[in-house]
Amino acid sequence: MAPEIVLGKEYNELVDLWSVGVMMYEFMVGELPFGGNTENPFEIYESIIQGDVEFPRSFKDRRAKKLIETLLNMNP
Repeated sequence: MAPEIVLGKEYNELVDLWSVGVMMYEFMVGELPFGGNTENPFEIYESIIQGDVEFPRSFKDRRAKKLIETLLNMNP
């Protein structure tokens, strides 16, 4: 869920682009960008709200990284 949904704020179609960014990260990195080390939904929600995405050092595609970061930082 996009941060706006987690926070119960109004949202628009940009949350779908945020989801595309999450999927791209997962497809390219092999793990989820938020809460990958926990199954606790509240910790996952907190990670989503904070929006801090870290890429592994082995991820070298700068253009893909920039695109994913752009998608994950879109605000309605």
